Amino acid sequence: MFDSLSSYILYMKKSNNIFIFIILSVCLLIIYFNKRIIIQREQFESNDIDMYVISLRNNERLENIKTQQDKIGKSVQIFDAIKGNTLNSSELFKNDIIDKSFENASGKDLRVIGCYLSHLHVLKKIKNNNKNGYTIIFEDDFDIVSSTFMKDINDILKKTTDFDLIMIGNLNNNKGENVIDNIYNIDNNTPLWGTHGYIVNNKHINKIIETIKFVDMPIDNKYESLGKSDALKIFIINPTIVNQQAEKFGSTINTEGFLSDTFSKKYYVFE
Repeated sequence: MFDSLSSYILYMKKSNNIFIFIILSVCLLIIYFNKRIIIQREQFESNDIDMYVISLRNNERLENIKTQQDKIGKSVQIFDAIKGNTLNSSELFKNDIIDKSFENASGKDLRVIGCYLSHLHVLKKIKNNNKNGYTIIFEDDFDIVSSTFMKDINDILKKTTDFDLIMIGNLNNNKGENVIDNIYNIDNNTPLWGTHGYIVNNKHINKIIETIKFVDMPIDNKYESLGKSDALKIFIINPTIVNQQAEKFGSTINTEGFLSDTFSKKYYVFE
């Protein structure tokens, strides 16, 4: 009927039907802003979620990363893990990075520290990126168990943005009070082990780094402690959409030093 919005406005002015003009103009504005919201949402879904996987680049695990990336349908950046066996625990203690209980750490206890620092350094990378949106952190034995993983992630982030971390996988079926749909608070009476998959809210990255910067326990225990004390706002996804492949990688974990006998099946730690 009208070649352009301007021709429509001119017509309405000539007709002197101001009331109809105002009503239709408001409707056009509503349609315009709704389209803007849809476009922004689509841009968020495709551009505002980064993914990192912590890895020592073991060949078998690199193959797993490729397999899981194909399931996701989106690039996952490899973040080199810190080799705990190369760390000097005395120096770390002197620099107030680790607790006194780790001052004389050796062997597998050093790998606990290496795992922790690997996660901390990914968080610092997120801070340095200075990007809005969200980041997903994986460990390299992760297994995507949802056939609609990115849709699931986007649905989660449409339902809640008021969080620091969301654990999209855990080893204890931890599930507290329901927040909405598949999003739950932490159950304080159930352990929360595993850091093989979680979402970071980038806008809270300074708070997260500040609360975990001191190494005094394995990283998953730290998150559990901070979540249960409300120092960090942590949600749980249940059912989980990412699992840990402990059985599949069991033949190489002990020989490569990924799993500590001391923390057998309780903590995932890097060499």
